[in-house]
Amino acid sequence: MPSVSLAPSTTGAPTATHSQAPSITCVDDENFRVNDVEEQDCNWVRGVDVRRAKQCAKEEVNLACPYACGVCCRDSPTYSFQIDGESQTCATALSYCGLFKNDIMVRKACPATCDQCYDLIPIVP
Repeated sequence: MPSVSLAPSTTGAPTATHSQAPSITCVDDENFRVNDVEEQDCNWVRGVDVRRAKQCAKEEVNLACPYACGVCCRDSPTYSFQIDGESQTCATALSYCGLFKNDIMVRKACPATCDQCYDLIPIVP
């Protein structure tokens, strides 16, 4: 199953104006590769704004990388971590976005809370 994964924007902060519709699986496919090139995964797609615009306009990339392409942005409903012995979830994560907890940056598991969402790149027919 794919996992939530983020790379910071290279030209500006991502935005948080995205669909929260539960019908969309809002995780990038960790097995997807552009043109089957190992280094060209969804993290690579979103790493440079010009590349993101070009690649996300392609239907297969847009479908495989919904988070990177701005199709959606939702916090993980199952992610949790401990701070001072107390369980935290994305609902309480705002103060912890820069921390690495449970093998992932909090902002990667909680992108909506941590204002790490990307603008939508539509598919170009």
